[in-house]
Amino acid sequence: MRTVIPISRRAVMSVDKENGPASFGWSERRSSILLFLMAVSAVLINIPRLFDNNFWSDECFSINLLKNDLQDIWWAAAGDTHPPLFYYIGFVVTRVFGFNKVSFHLISLFALFVILVVSLTWIRDRFGNVPAALMIVSSSVLSTSLQYAVEVRMYEWCAVFVLLTFLSLYELVRVPDRQNTALVVAFGVAAAYTHVYGLIAVAAMYVCMFIASIVWKGIGIRRVILMATVSLILYLPWLGAIFSALGRTSDFWITGNPTVPEILEYLFQTEVFAVSVALSVFTILLCVLMLLHGAGKLGKVGSVMGDASEGDRTKTVWVALCLSSAVLTMVLAAAISDIIRPYFVLRYVYPICILAWLMLGVGIAAARHGTVVAAVVIVAILAVAAPYYVDLRNDELADDARIANTLDVTSEIGCDDTTYSPMVWVMDYYYPDASNLEFNRDAVEGMDTVSGRTNWLFLFEPISEETSSQIAEKGCTAEFHYHGSLGSHDAWIYRIVTG
Repeated sequence: MRTVIPISRRAVMSVDKENGPASFGWSERRSSILLFLMAVSAVLINIPRLFDNNFWSDECFSINLLKNDLQDIWWAAAGDTHPPLFYYIGFVVTRVFGFNKVSFHLISLFALFVILVVSLTWIRDRFGNVPAALMIVSSSVLSTSLQYAVEVRMYEWCAVFVLLTFLSLYELVRVPDRQNTALVVAFGVAAAYTHVYGLIAVAAMYVCMFIASIVWKGIGIRRVILMATVSLILYLPWLGAIFSALGRTSDFWITGNPTVPEILEYLFQTEVFAVSVALSVFTILLCVLMLLHGAGKLGKVGSVMGDASEGDRTKTVWVALCLSSAVLTMVLAAAISDIIRPYFVLRYVYPICILAWLMLGVGIAAARHGTVVAAVVIVAILAVAAPYYVDLRNDELADDARIANTLDVTSEIGCDDTTYSPMVWVMDYYYPDASNLEFNRDAVEGMDTVSGRTNWLFLFEPISEETSSQIAEKGCTAEFHYHGSLGSHDAWIYRIVTG
């Protein structure tokens, strides 16, 4: 049976759903059931994690920011590094589901849900079941995927918008009409407003599209220039914040660039370095083979890509744009870090990882015996992911229990208390009623010990002799209270006693 899937008003794509490259050798009904069960499993493994109350400092920053109105969120985000769209999404989620730990985690889990729906629909319809299956697995059980699926940060949503941008780019390459043009611009701007590396990825895409349009007239140079110009205009309100962030050079926590092996490992991060790097190298190899085969350059060797259409210019151009955009994103990031100041850490690569997962699925689906290769890859990923998930859940439960104990032991801290800590954002989340101040030498010297307020120290390590001496000079003593955990950190807690 052949199904004709509409792509736009002027084009259709024919997919052989029973004998195509990604049918698993099953009927369409069985393939649909399998993919649906995989997607449901991806959600279910994260449901218990919604009740985790362990938030690290950046997550606490996000949560505290969500207390503001939309205008204040814009200005507060402008003072930080990242754009505001994620916070606006979080604002809506927390107003609908309440301001609680479950809704905080749901913000990113909804992004995973979008990826799964896109995998079951858009990716499956365009490329087949194998790319859909590999996207579901990669986006749900890789180490990084498990981390960002419930983390209260913007990486999962940025990955969503990057994925939608490049899927829309595929439609644009097929049919360069207004609808597809608008989709690429809209999703690209959304990615840029979610994370700075979404911006860099979209900028890299336009550069690659411009170069491609010189040698391939399908999209057209004028269209590419118009798209880039409209995107820039829509992003102008945030450019000042970007330049301000790049201009901050003192006391910045990023100090260098990731290495190539680190990036290769991160694209498909598992607990086994060899598996991660092998998947990345295999994906790059598949992309190269698809490009050469699509250009008719493999000759007899092209039989390895038996299910790909030799000379398929549309897919060849699109794969070239995806691969070159991903590489150029890394190059631009490294250049910015070297020329201006360090601005490149591994987790910023995460929104680009989703392109690697997509290319892996598309490449395997195009190859001869692709379903067998896909099965081997999925089994390999699950084999290393399953024990990691078990260990992760045990660690999360243990950390959550330690935090619960810490909060119970310090439940007396309230509006009449002042805390001093190097993790103020964390304290603002766990002790919202207290006055939470940053711990440093000046803070100790200015500590209020006469008004009747109770002062507390929350430190990452046991109190130093220097700090104890400073406190003693004020006629006080740091009395050890508890060694617990807050915000993914050990916390040594001291009550400041007068006299």
